[in-house]
Amino acid sequence: MNLLSKYTFLISLILVFLTSCQEQTESDKFFDYTSEQNIEIKPETQAVFIVSNIGCSSCNQTFCNFSQAYLNQKSVQCIFTGNGGMLDIRPFLSAQNVSFDKKQIIHKKGIIKSSGVFFLDKDKKIDTLINIEAKDIQQSLEYLKERLSK
Repeated sequence: MNLLSKYTFLISLILVFLTSCQEQTESDKFFDYTSEQNIEIKPETQAVFIVSNIGCSSCNQTFCNFSQAYLNQKSVQCIFTGNGGMLDIRPFLSAQNVSFDKKQIIHKKGIIKSSGVFFLDKDKKIDTLINIEAKDIQQSLEYLKERLSK
């Protein structure tokens, strides 16, 4: 190898090392997932609801009922995971802004634990993640209602 080839190889190796060591952000993971699942996040989307049957069943039922009020809101998209066996899937079937992840890939990838909401900023990066959990479900739903009314 001549000197120029050695430097080119060394610089290439450093660039590969630097780019491979960068950790994926939550936004990167979420948008990689939506791309892999052919879920288009529309430009007007400000919140993405994840309605799941994984985790606390009463929390998921409460959130499922809550989310139905937002099924036809243009700023909200919904991803319904699972098969709907524990949740009433019927209202979600006819909504325009719902995608289905029957294999629960979003959970298998560790992007979210159970039901929740991703709020997106103007650059379409995750701004806030609200996990629906028993310990603070009422506060979470109140926060969601307030934030979505703006």
